[in-house]
Amino acid sequence: MNWITVTTYTDNSPEFRMNHTARKGAREFAAMQRTQAGVASSTVYAAADAPAPVEYPGIPFTVTETPVDAELSISGDDILAQMQEETYYEAPTVETAHTPTVSILTALDAAMGRIRELNPNVPTALAVIIASGSGKKHGHFEPGSWADTTGEHAGSGRHEILMSSESLARGAEPTLVTLIHEAAHASAHAQNIKDTSRQGRFHNRKFRDTAESMGLIVEENSSIGHVTTGLTTQAQVDYADILELLAASLTTHRKPAKAKAAAEKTTVKVGCECYDDNGKQLTVTVPIKWYNAQQLVCENCESVLTTVS
Repeated sequence: MNWITVTTYTDNSPEFRMNHTARKGAREFAAMQRTQAGVASSTVYAAADAPAPVEYPGIPFTVTETPVDAELSISGDDILAQMQEETYYEAPTVETAHTPTVSILTALDAAMGRIRELNPNVPTALAVIIASGSGKKHGHFEPGSWADTTGEHAGSGRHEILMSSESLARGAEPTLVTLIHEAAHASAHAQNIKDTSRQGRFHNRKFRDTAESMGLIVEENSSIGHVTTGLTTQAQVDYADILELLAASLTTHRKPAKAKAAAEKTTVKVGCECYDDNGKQLTVTVPIKWYNAQQLVCENCESVLTTVS
């Protein structure tokens, strides 16, 4: 009878999570160990004589000893070496700020970092801002609209991604969908892919392909080509901690602008019994206050002027 040490790393802590690469690596090694040891478990295994488990900041773990009948062809040292090579992502937290919009921008910045991590074609020269979408759009991508004065991109254009301040009221997932949607435009722009037409309103199949590759659910739309309606199942896993961060930060949004009241009419069209050579009634536009103040009479036909449509 052989004994192995089973080290279980918990990657679903609200504060800290392994990034997608580490999770994938851990699963692969766990599967290899299960095959070799005949143990049905999804944990990471280390040999009994392996050094103490590697401790990752904020990631709790438990250690138990399990008997197995099979010899392991891969050592605990090899497993731990592989685990040490993996990088772990520490999920940012929403810190107290003087204004809640700072927390929102912090969360959006973390989300953009994850988007770039998963999609290397998304350019780094981006400026993510929050501004009014006038109730007409959730976001937009505007290439080269910012100019850096210093740093790597000094003198060159930085692309803008605008997140509608009114649309933040929709919540975490729709907000992330919009950010990835606009990042898909940025990716297409960086690769010289024409993904829209009609002044950017119509989203073609190239946009669909890019958006789907970035984890968005895309549906056809007769008016604008394609629309993004949600995150795929895999994207929900890849962005799980980002969604939690956004949910915690989205504590405020801009109120939709009130519709302007129709301007009060100040004039009225009136006519008399006079007609031109073509038989069309002659009309004139006068101030309403004149019409209401006294009876208006045509000097030619001497009839009282009345309103006409």
